[in-house]
Amino acid sequence: MQVKWLFCLLALRYKNSVLGSDEFGTESQEFEVTAAGGVRASTLRGSPSLQLQVEHSFTEDSKFSPREDWEMAISPVSRQLTVDKLQGSAQSSGMERNQIKDLIANGGFYRIRLHSNPTNPDSPMVMAAISACDLHKANFREEIVLHLDPHQNIIGMTYSAPSSVLARDCHSKPLPEDIKFDTKIKVAEASIGQSVPLQAQAARPPPGLAGLQKFRAAAGGEDGKGGPASQSFLRRYWYIVVPLALIFLTGGGGGGGDQPSGGG
Repeated sequence: MQVKWLFCLLALRYKNSVLGSDEFGTESQEFEVTAAGGVRASTLRGSPSLQLQVEHSFTEDSKFSPREDWEMAISPVSRQLTVDKLQGSAQSSGMERNQIKDLIANGGFYRIRLHSNPTNPDSPMVMAAISACDLHKANFREEIVLHLDPHQNIIGMTYSAPSSVLARDCHSKPLPEDIKFDTKIKVAEASIGQSVPLQAQAARPPPGLAGLQKFRAAAGGEDGKGGPASQSFLRRYWYIVVPLALIFLTGGGGGGGDQPSGGG
């Protein structure tokens, strides 16, 4: 009977531990606003996501209008941040088409922007621009990379339009009636860089010079330490060492010549 109760207790404890681990795994995929205003994986329930409101401008007077919304989320499979379009296809209207046409003719730039912190409407704006001519040559295919800090705040944005080498010149290429952007969005998260050592490590000799290094070590002595030190000492102080050696070899100089003269 005691063995049966012990078995039931162990089974109940194992079940609670499994439920606790599943709950922790769910929490690690969700967003929470931090004190600094950033976003990190934490304790909110449900599918983790954030809405990014993107604005664009076709004129040079910095007037922006809503373009579309993006959704930033953590992939449940790879546990990495992903960004996808939430709604809208970024299809331009007739007025916007005319503005794009003017930008291409004048060599202007098409601009987009969004808030650095999606949860704070007062956060600074992050803006990127691209030549309208390059965008037209690429058939309005655009690649956008969002650069994030460790708190998932947007600190930069890379905007490019990949086009073929054989693409026609934008001025001779007809502009489509319905301009539809083909957008590919990537996320570049912050990573810890490689630490630089305070003291530089000795590098290996280039190929072919290893024999020269062995020759120098042999010339300096068996251990490679005593020879170079003594050789440098003689080279530095030879004008002192040589006269002293001559004085000792001749018996101390003119001190011995005074005695014979006194005896005569």
